[in-house]
Amino acid sequence: MVADEVGSARAARRGYWLPLVLCGLLTAGAVPLNAWVSAWGSGLHQGTWVAYSPLTLTRTAYFPPPMGWFVLGGGPSGPSFYYLGWYWAVVLTAGYLLAVLWYRWQARRSGRAAPARGCLVTAVVLAVLAIALPVLTQAVPSLSWLWLRGPWVKGIPALLIIGGALGVVARAERSRRLALAALVYAVAALLAGGVLALMPDEMLLWGPAFGGWPGYLTPLAVLLLPAAVLVTAGLAAFAAQRRATHS
Repeated sequence: MVADEVGSARAARRGYWLPLVLCGLLTAGAVPLNAWVSAWGSGLHQGTWVAYSPLTLTRTAYFPPPMGWFVLGGGPSGPSFYYLGWYWAVVLTAGYLLAVLWYRWQARRSGRAAPARGCLVTAVVLAVLAIALPVLTQAVPSLSWLWLRGPWVKGIPALLIIGGALGVVARAERSRRLALAALVYAVAALLAGGVLALMPDEMLLWGPAFGGWPGYLTPLAVLLLPAAVLVTAGLAAFAAQRRATHS
């Protein structure tokens, strides 16, 4: 009886596997998205027609077509910035919401204290704001500089946010394995973030066609390194949970 309770407790402590895998997959998702948009934009090097919108995020640029550009802050911006900027906003809030729901479900199963209801309310509010971000930017154009430029589009803040959340969970779970995973992730994220920070923004505009490399080697492919760390740590935690449950 006592052994069963101990095994259940250990399994519950490893219930963080799904958020890890989810964050890893969401981080990696920016790579094929960038490849897809950039593949459409490769025709720009061959003199293909480019569509400009005279205003920042007008309704015609609400979802700019992959082959069309729009004006942002007085200069032309490619759709990679728009799609990637919105991608990070949505997946971060969606990931947070799903993680809160997952931990609340795990808490009911194990009898542990569930995350505060305020966490769930915050997640819902952030998700609504993220989805409404394009509309809000039409009303307040200055918001475009927060989510359609530089570091945000490259995913650097996303790496920092995920790393901070991983450290918080490791501390709350008092898990050495998760702390080790957080350390390895920090190293991978610093390497990826450094490469992304040094990368000219123009490389996201041209994508694979800029250097003639294959589509899977987009400028954001460096994100696959921290993503792989998260997925590997999540799968390891899942395997440990399965062993603890059946022991």
